[in-house]
Amino acid sequence: MLGSLLKRGGFTTLVASLCLLASSVAQAEITSVTLMNSHGDQFCYGGTESPHAVTITLAAPAETGGHDVDLVSNSSDLFVTSGTVTVPEGFTTWSFQVAETPLVVPSPVTATVTATDADNSMQSNDLTIRAMEPRFLDGNPTGSLEQGATYQFNVKLSAKVAANQTISVSSSNPEVSVTDAVVLAGNSHGAFFATVSDAATGSVDLTISFNGIAYTRTLELKKVYLSGLSAAGPVTAGTNASVTITLSRPVFGDRTINLTYDGPVGAGAPTSVLVTNGTASVTFNVPTASTLANGGRVLTITASYGGASKVTHVQVNP
Repeated sequence: MLGSLLKRGGFTTLVASLCLLASSVAQAEITSVTLMNSHGDQFCYGGTESPHAVTITLAAPAETGGHDVDLVSNSSDLFVTSGTVTVPEGFTTWSFQVAETPLVVPSPVTATVTATDADNSMQSNDLTIRAMEPRFLDGNPTGSLEQGATYQFNVKLSAKVAANQTISVSSSNPEVSVTDAVVLAGNSHGAFFATVSDAATGSVDLTISFNGIAYTRTLELKKVYLSGLSAAGPVTAGTNASVTITLSRPVFGDRTINLTYDGPVGAGAPTSVLVTNGTASVTFNVPTASTLANGGRVLTITASYGGASKVTHVQVNP
């Protein structure tokens, strides 16, 4: 029979068939398995919610019905990949996404994923899981903070988190109180607030801490004080006196200046006024009494802020 095959060219057919069979066996080999984050790097941050890509590469297109690949992770607590994946028929590569278990790691660890198939071809690769770090964001208050003001500081972690996380915040100055920053699940940014008392002086170190990693920003504390109080006069009884209050510098946040009077003040005179955010002064009207009792013709105005006061006088004529 062999002779018959040889005579009819069957040997050539047999050899070709054997080569195709050998080729189909070669197709079953796994040549690589890679793990990458969304930026194409072979690392991720512990506690993130972002998926990561696993890519399986075969030596040749997958056979009819597809090529099954079994995946096993040596660190199931940190990286979820275990299971069987089928590379579709005709494909040499196949990628899919896996999600990291939401754990925050204190120091870098390595997760290894191993791919095997029915022909016992095997490849493995590592993904480094880094400790997530906190950072101050640009655009925060820099240089100095003012007495009596509350500031918002924006912070971020090095990746989006899978579950709510708290960034601890501390202040070195007891006259500056702070809140912690909360980063909500699915986000990387958070914010905290620092409130400076009217008595705060010197400087303050604001420290953010997460996962055993801390960063500090040092800020000077600036005093804001009453630098001027003036009133236009004389005025006629029953009309308004124009009054201007000036602070030592433009303020961060509105500031309340308290007012008291002595003398012929009219009904509706303000007991306080605001110096608004970004400004250093305010001008307002004070009504005078329409009748001057007992010959009183001088209106005394006192403005108070930050434990200090200034006084001005207005001549009121009949």
